[in-house]
Amino acid sequence: TRLVALARGFVSKDRAVMAEALDALGFKTRSGTRQGIEDYAQTVLDELGVVRARGGDWPTQVEVLAQTTLMAGFIAKDPVVHLPEEFVMLGRVFGVLSGLFLHYRPDVSAAARILPLVLMALARTDP
Repeated sequence: TRLVALARGFVSKDRAVMAEALDALGFKTRSGTRQGIEDYAQTVLDELGVVRARGGDWPTQVEVLAQTTLMAGFIAKDPVVHLPEEFVMLGRVFGVLSGLFLHYRPDVSAAARILPLVLMALARTDP
């Protein structure tokens, strides 16, 4: 339920909703403030804007390194000091999948396959 709430905030680009979900999931920044979590959510949304501006093309290794460096620099101001274990596992799964997609560059639309499932989960209103 909390991950779906996070996805709702992400899809709607609502940093306050994302921050609330991140807080409920157990994310903590060094400052321990709500503003720190909201700034983190905004950084993620800003990064999404960079990806969309690229037009959905696969990023080059240089682009990935540049994006990672920029995001790390911003987050260093008030780093996340606690991540929930479940979120770390999801990050690992998506990291492996993205690595496989970057390496093999399959001619398949992941969005076309995943989006209907995401939309169904987001449409559910039961807690």
